[in-house]
Amino acid sequence: MAAPMDTTAPSPEAETVLKTIVKNGQIPNALVFTGQKDSGRKQAAIGFAQTINCQKDDRISADGKPCHQCPSCRKTASGAHPDILSVVPENGIIRTAQIKNIFSSTSTRPHEGKRRMVVIEDADMMNREASNSLLKILEEPPLRTFFVLTAKNLTDLLPTIVSRCRHVRFKPVPAKTIQQTLVTDHGVEPVLAAVAAEYGEGSLNRAMMFASLPGREDPTDWVQRRKWIIGQISEMITGKNTDCLAMLAFTERLSKEAHLLDNSMVVIRTWLRDLAVYRFSPEQIVNRDHADGLQKICGCLPLEKGLSLIEELHGVEKKLQANTIPRLTLESFFLKFYT
Repeated sequence: MAAPMDTTAPSPEAETVLKTIVKNGQIPNALVFTGQKDSGRKQAAIGFAQTINCQKDDRISADGKPCHQCPSCRKTASGAHPDILSVVPENGIIRTAQIKNIFSSTSTRPHEGKRRMVVIEDADMMNREASNSLLKILEEPPLRTFFVLTAKNLTDLLPTIVSRCRHVRFKPVPAKTIQQTLVTDHGVEPVLAAVAAEYGEGSLNRAMMFASLPGREDPTDWVQRRKWIIGQISEMITGKNTDCLAMLAFTERLSKEAHLLDNSMVVIRTWLRDLAVYRFSPEQIVNRDHADGLQKICGCLPLEKGLSLIEELHGVEKKLQANTIPRLTLESFFLKFYT
């Protein structure tokens, strides 16, 4: 039997690009890794830094991989290397002060490594001022320092920043591959595996979460939570909650469980999408384990209104990412089910 898929490994194409860069010995001043959060972007950056600073050069020249045993490799893997710096969003934003701190930290030569690496995670969360500050650094990069930016898409970054970066794309894992892995390696029932694979959006880690597999950081039973969310939305669509009280209770719970809100919104969006798709191509729905429910309520939501709600939901998700008050934002959206 094949070995289980590594849940955080980068795509083979990305690995090939990075190995080629190392073997050629031409390290760009900046790289941008694009792809989903769980596509292995951060792990690839760490591996890249290990390879460049590995103290066993003969191993690098042979296969383009770090030894994982030398002091430099071990420090990098444990997050203790003084020449590996990281910037992450604070409350959903990367601010100018964070970028200026990086500028101060890179004003001298690397402490131990051959090169210093600065990882800016979710670089698409930089505000305008932070982006401009980073651009100035990239125009005159510090000595023996390179930057790795991670983002979901290039379009979310300033074009002038992108133009100064070597792009490495981390492709999502095909849903069929994830589905097969869930069934073969984790014993997930095939229908649920297919649903979880679609919700995974190219990430095995994410699919495992929606399949409620044990051993994850998030202990939430997403199979049951998805069922609950679908039930609440369906009752709004059928008009059972005409007094809005159940809707308000639903909104309050979603708002209080802020750490689950992003994925809860994905469930809502996918259910509304399925309602639109079911009319024309029922075999294309995502929530196949709730096909009977779709069939029962499909006629209760006119297609035009369903499409309008999906469009509204995109705006709601943007507002939530911008740190608006979740309860008020969600209430305003759910009230549209009754109009």
